[in-house]
Amino acid sequence: MRKVCMLFCLTALLLLTACGGRPVSEAGIWVLESAADGGGTPLPEIRDVTCTIEAGGALTLSGDLTGEGSCSGQDVDDTRMLTVELSGGVSFTGVCGLRTYDSGASTPVLLLSNEDYILSFLPQGTEVTSLPA
Repeated sequence: MRKVCMLFCLTALLLLTACGGRPVSEAGIWVLESAADGGGTPLPEIRDVTCTIEAGGALTLSGDLTGEGSCSGQDVDDTRMLTVELSGGVSFTGVCGLRTYDSGASTPVLLLSNEDYILSFLPQGTEVTSLPA
């Protein structure tokens, strides 16, 4: 069931990405937008997580979730499919792309998921608004 939920979330993000552009780079500083468990239940106790990805692929999670490791990606159309390996054997699959709104505005988004977490990040400096309950 968890794998189905993760696949659904990744597919939904792919459908929300803009078409015909160049993939968004995962390198940069990302701040947590939302966190859920592997089944999709919100985790309100996880509110402050920063994901820093260096151009060479080094990745650091800090805040309510911590870890260091590496990130590698592959371009698929206008998105980047990601594999994240943290020290201690924790891994995530992910996607980096553009979320496009009905208004035509778009923002980069980074989504990482595994059997325990579904994490959505926005670039540092992007206003994070609360999602409806």
